[in-house]
This record gives sequence, structure tokens and C-alpha cells, in this order.
Amino acid sequence: FNRTFTDALYEQISDFDSLRTPLPTEWKRLKARIKETKTDIISNDDFLRYCRECGIDDDPSARGLILELFRDLGICFWYGEPAKDNHIILSPYWITNAIYMILFNEHSDLNNGILPRESIQTLLCSRKKNTKTIHRIIPDMVYRARDVDYVLSVIRQFSLSYPLEKREEFFPMLCNRNTPAIVKEYLENSAVLEFHVEYDYLP
Repeated sequence: FNRTFTDALYEQISDFDSLRTPLPTEWKRLKARIKETKTDIISNDDFLRYCRECGIDDDPSARGLILELFRDLGICFWYGEPAKDNHIILSPYWITNAIYMILFNEHSDLNNGILPRESIQTLLCSRKKNTKTIHRIIPDMVYRARDVDYVLSVIRQFSLSYPLEKREEFFPMLCNRNTPAIVKEYLENSAVLEFHVEYDYLP
């Protein structure tokens, strides 16, 4: 990298609030406690227990500051409000693996982008380790039934899926990609009015 770029990068990083936040001894102890945890996710109860073990008062506002700082530092992640979803992610691969499994595996009951909720749960909770059967980023990772709703809520936040009635989920990426025959007729007909739409941002 050239000097101009590195100077600009250093200037931007120096403005991060997290770098100016003083880190009390108890917070450092909690950071080490979380980093030594061997699981991919913890619950709010686990996090509160860790806080108490490290001498941190039971103060919701303080816990919120700690979680925000730890997210900035890449120690843990969450989507939405931790107090409600009860999932604090310690390994980002936990969530990316789940999304990968849904989007890049074959589904026998896929109906033009629509999947039954039960099929998604069966896929994520399957204990089959044969990677030729189920494609995973992490071969041995299996999810609990109570994790499925959380995984879907994260996918929806990125507009990768939408909930439907009758416990079904719509994934635009999984729609039938074959061009209908009628499209060719319209393309060959010069009298057809055509619209071209441009988006500033499209997920």
C-alpha cells in the first residue's frame, strides 16, 4: 500500500469510538472469558453469568455498552436485540454456514423459491455428516430446532428471504431461472412498451 492510503486508513481507524473507550479490568476479564468459550453461540443467561463471574454489576445499560464494544472488536455478534433473540454469536461461521446450507443445497420440495418451514428445519438439524448429501461450510455443524427461527430472522434482515403464510419461506435466489417462452415473443415484438428500472441499492 502507498503511504497516502495507509495514512488515511490510520486516520479513519483513530476516529473509532471503540478505540477511545476505556476498558475496565472487569471488561478485560469478560473479554478473555468469552474468547475462551468453546461454543459458537451463547444465550443471554450465559452472558449474564459470565458478567457476574467477572465482577460486572447487573446493569442493563452497562451490558449494552459492553456488547456494542465487543461487537466493534469482533468478539461477539448479534442481529436485532440480544435481550429478545437470546442469541449472542461468538463464531460468525455459525450463521454463515446456516445461510449457505439453505441457499446452496438441493431441495426436493422447493416450489419456485418457496420452501416449507419444516424442510428448512430438517436440513439445518440433520446429523448426516456426508458432505455429498448436505453441503456445509463446516462439515459437522448441526443446529437446534430453536435456532431455526433465529437463522431465518437474520436472513430476512438482509432481504434474502420473506416469510409467507402456511409456515413457508420465499427465497428469491432459489426461484426458477428458466426464462418463460413468452419472454422471447415480447423481445421480438418492437411495438411492446419496455421499462428499464435502475436501483440505487439492491441486496
